[in-house]
Amino acid sequence: MSTATKTEKPILFSTEMVQAILDGRKTVTRRVIKADEKGHVCRGGTCIELHEEYGLVWRPYGGSPLREYPDPEEYCPYGYPGQELWVRESWRPIAWDCDRAYWKIQYKTGDEVVFHDQLYPPENPKDQDLHLRLHDELKEKGAPELDREEGGWSTETIKEHLAWKPSIHMPRGASRIQLKVEDIRVERVQDITEGDIEKEGADIHWRRNLSYVNVDSHVKPSPTKWFRELWDQINADRGYPWESNPWVWVVEFSIKNIKE
Repeated sequence: MSTATKTEKPILFSTEMVQAILDGRKTVTRRVIKADEKGHVCRGGTCIELHEEYGLVWRPYGGSPLREYPDPEEYCPYGYPGQELWVRESWRPIAWDCDRAYWKIQYKTGDEVVFHDQLYPPENPKDQDLHLRLHDELKEKGAPELDREEGGWSTETIKEHLAWKPSIHMPRGASRIQLKVEDIRVERVQDITEGDIEKEGADIHWRRNLSYVNVDSHVKPSPTKWFRELWDQINADRGYPWESNPWVWVVEFSIKNIKE
């Protein structure tokens, strides 16, 4: 078992999957295991082999026989059981003060949260001019300002003109969801079961009746089809389509905290 220091790590989720986490439908995520050109997965200066047939393996004598590596979490970029993760999601500031001690953040799920602190660490120069960059963006888009006595823009004007910020650009200070890793394992993506798909955030109606018809009289796809389409939407263009059946990290998690 890994003895690495427990430090927070970021993890990205789409808006749909963030909503599934908030609804309590999603408690696991699958992420591609990425190997280098030599077929190695490396972390902290040491490497392990990603074998096409057997997954993560080690060669105790420098050659054969191959053996399944006992602690794959040591090489997982999302840590190990007990690891804390903070969620990155689509976001945008909709209110702030020039002292950067008050930020109201809106998330693409529709929720809004107030932070009474800086979004970036004090030593990060991005925090020093974020509000100025937001002002410039609003001016460039022709957002009408309030009168000079009030200054700035109304929240509704900001919502109308300010673009959503990609999840990859979310600073730690703007994250509202904190997760705790419960388990990590390695498997092929096509090894997923319907029970696993439930934990991936499939609509609750699919769990009750696979032929469920919604209010528009449209039959919803099977859980496997839903997950396959979700997987390809995220990973196909990156070179890891469902049909290639890549090896994946299976990261099970629980919610540690949600700021409201």
